[in-house]
Amino acid sequence: MAALAFKVKSKNGQQVLKDLTSESTVGELKLFLASISDVSVERVCVLCGYPPKPIDVSDDYKTLTQIGLKSGETLIVEEKAGPSPGEGSKAETSVPMIKGPSRPVENGTSHETIGRPGILMKKVVPSDNSCLFTSIVHSLMRQIIAMEVGNDLDTYTEAFLGRPNAEYCAWIMQPSSWGGAIELAHEAKSSRQFTDLNKFTLKCQVCDTLLTGQAEAQRHAKETSHTSFGEV
Repeated sequence: MAALAFKVKSKNGQQVLKDLTSESTVGELKLFLASISDVSVERVCVLCGYPPKPIDVSDDYKTLTQIGLKSGETLIVEEKAGPSPGEGSKAETSVPMIKGPSRPVENGTSHETIGRPGILMKKVVPSDNSCLFTSIVHSLMRQIIAMEVGNDLDTYTEAFLGRPNAEYCAWIMQPSSWGGAIELAHEAKSSRQFTDLNKFTLKCQVCDTLLTGQAEAQRHAKETSHTSFGEV
């Protein structure tokens, strides 16, 4: 039974939900989301994925695993529209409102574009030891870093971390711990958003000479007066 953590977006802002497991039910999820978003349980609508799409939360007895939810996902909570007072059964026979421009009829079937309101939220990031994590993805960032560091004992040694690997993993999960170079190194490496100044390959745009590292490039520039380089 694995613990699950979700980032929840609603009209009340963003929160992290960490009180559920893979065996928790849809009903339990809806209760938590209702309390976070101030939306009544029967009107909770949950969107997930990119672009966000509604997920089926009609069966309160299904587990979160059965509906395909995974730890780390972002859940957007919206409120289902309910019938206006006095409409009753008339609402079923009345012509529905078109919320967007209609498309031309294709193959005898008309298509309507229904606009779904988005959520724009602004969150003030405090200037404390957790600003890196708060800015990126709240406390989920700490869990990701601890998992990656704990799974790579060859790279993240005691000499590298300044403390035993297991001790570091426990330390980085604390809200008061300062994240920095080690944490960003993993994220940069996974997305290839980094440059090793000693080993990267450069090409002189003037004479097409291939150079390795910043030192070779500086030496080449000094010897040839060529100053235009590009990374290969």
